[in-house]
Amino acid sequence: MQGTAFQPLIELVTQGVRLDPSDTPAEKLGKLEQALGRAGFSLSETVPLFADFLSIPLGVTYTPLDLHPDVQRRKTLAALADWNLRLGALQPLTMLMEDLHWCDPSSLELIERLVQQSPTARVLLVCTARSEFQSPWGSRSNLTTVTLARLTRRQAREMVATLGPTLPATAMDAIVARADGVPLYIEELTKAALESETPAGDVATPDTLQDSLMARLDRLSAVKEVALRAAVLGREFSYELLAAAGGSR
Repeated sequence: MQGTAFQPLIELVTQGVRLDPSDTPAEKLGKLEQALGRAGFSLSETVPLFADFLSIPLGVTYTPLDLHPDVQRRKTLAALADWNLRLGALQPLTMLMEDLHWCDPSSLELIERLVQQSPTARVLLVCTARSEFQSPWGSRSNLTTVTLARLTRRQAREMVATLGPTLPATAMDAIVARADGVPLYIEELTKAALESETPAGDVATPDTLQDSLMARLDRLSAVKEVALRAAVLGREFSYELLAAAGGSR
């Protein structure tokens, strides 16, 4: 999300270090030490950076950081890029980041660092974005851009059959016709059709993606009001603003 700095990278590092929400602070710090040690880092220099990045208490073993925010940000970006490149040196690494059109500037800056520093690294970085997204790193020899076209009718029907194998042929045909080859529409319309199926086998296929989403909201009566208020506030908003608008209980 644009309003959450480094959120994709926080999730990436959390997965790489294998942190679990049930871990105690001491367990999280231990896992972080093990991960950075395996990558060959000096723990005294990097653990405080990564711990602050992941909101892990340092305890009494390490000295808290006392850096200017800009300096700490640059050091964190450099350490994160170096960490991923070192992981690629240990074994081939594949990184997947979706929806870059919603990515925050800090995460995009880190991706740019990886692109610049990894022409010969064993790192495969796969990113997805809408067609309007303009990458800040431009054209490079180690970059390949693939523009995805809409699915053919055959591909769309295969997708519907995979997602909803119990749907009758008429419902599958209706979904394929209405989705017009857009995978997201195919998925959402298929889910809506499956959820509307009656014991008698009748299926109500929504006419549009909006109809599908509204039908799903109607079935979530307890949170529908929250979703509607959030939609009025816009794409980005704080929890406090939503609560003040009466959309959180």
